Amino acid sequence: MTKTILKTALMTTAALAVGAGLTMSAQARAADGNENIILVLDASGSMWGQIDGKAKIEIARETISDVLGNIPQDRAVGLMAYGHRHKNQCDDIELVMPPQKNIGAAIRNEVNAIKPKGKTPLTLAVREAANHLGYEDKAATVVLVTDGLETCNQDPCALGHELEKSGTNFTTHVIGFGLSEEEGKQVSCLADNTGGQYLAAADASTLSDALNATVVAAAEPAPQPEPEPVRPAAKSVFLDEFEGEALGEHWVVINEDQDNYVVDNGELILVNSGRSGLREQNSKNIVQWQSKPPRGDWDMTMTGTFDMATGRDSGWVGLYEDKDNFIAAHLWTNTGHCSAVGVSIIKRVKGEESSFQANILGSGCGWGNASKADVNKLLGDLAENPSAVTLSKRGRKYFANFKQDTFDVSTEELTLIRSKGKPTLAMGQWDGRKGDTTGIVDRFEIKSQK
Repeated sequence: MTKTILKTALMTTAALAVGAGLTMSAQARAADGNENIILVLDASGSMWGQIDGKAKIEIARETISDVLGNIPQDRAVGLMAYGHRHKNQCDDIELVMPPQKNIGAAIRNEVNAIKPKGKTPLTLAVREAANHLGYEDKAATVVLVTDGLETCNQDPCALGHELEKSGTNFTTHVIGFGLSEEEGKQVSCLADNTGGQYLAAADASTLSDALNATVVAAAEPAPQPEPEPVRPAAKSVFLDEFEGEALGEHWVVINEDQDNYVVDNGELILVNSGRSGLREQNSKNIVQWQSKPPRGDWDMTMTGTFDMATGRDSGWVGLYEDKDNFIAAHLWTNTGHCSAVGVSIIKRVKGEESSFQANILGSGCGWGNASKADVNKLLGDLAENPSAVTLSKRGRKYFANFKQDTFDVSTEELTLIRSKGKPTLAMGQWDGRKGDTTGIVDRFEIKSQK
């Protein structure tokens, strides 16, 4: 369970400004706004201590009554107290009022009836509150108001870790009422360890701010996210699924070798061997569409299966003028002592090359921690199951992407000021080995992103 931990001290001089910000933070943590809340109130003997000539328990009674009147009537809030019935008992903990809706008048009467007497078993009280809320199975929030430290030989920090580990979106907020900065550090861990807030309250005003930032904020539904802007749907401007027995008239084949390519009822089959591909002079069967791509942003995608058994294989889709001037997405394999399958974005301008590569799956040599068996399985999947290799243009930025089943891998972007060439497909080997590299392309599409 990942949570953002926010620890803040609300001091008298900054209570209003900080409290407002914390209310928004608590709302952001409130999941779907449906969790129940229990307020745990310290009613130990020290609550008779005074602030500005008024007993802390009196300040707490008045403030709690006022603040809880702001909670939406359809939200369930409960009250637990400790140290209010016996002087020296660590089990003096009572669920005064189970979580219920429309609590205003009822909780006021219960708080006014509490008489501080005993010890401070704050750790056990928070544990009991969490259990009453069923924190292991559903979202729950506990807000502890305490004017003292644990006095019953329990560890609030350890409890925080335990509740965080076993809870389902469980949060504890702690309000230190009249605690010194050093005392606050000893109980703030209970909030920190569950992703909650520690708030220091020095008087009635800051206690009110702290309760609003925790109890009231937790009771309010989380704000709805801003709707995603509606983007225009991508428009297909060219699609070829290679029906029939020959390429359409919009295609030409550079360095044609008819013994190593064929169109066969929905498939363009390309075979190459030796050093070949867009980088190589006189590479065979570079298949090129005889129109420029659309203006603006676009995605150019080659979809098919790729038998890359030599371990030095290449599949290309991009804009090609000649071997010294092109930009393309490059699907590649490199197998041996270390093994990897990856996708690159490669740009050549007047023979000078720039590139970024992204490993799809690698084993050793800094390529990744996958096993060779995993890489070999991916090579088998490439040959049997369709994959998509895409060159994308966004402004003057270009990047490559590979998709297959659970893989969705993109490169970083390269900048190309003036694009040259026409949409092109090719298969090859970046380092000649025995054996063939085969691509069976069943779909080529260019989509405008305007």
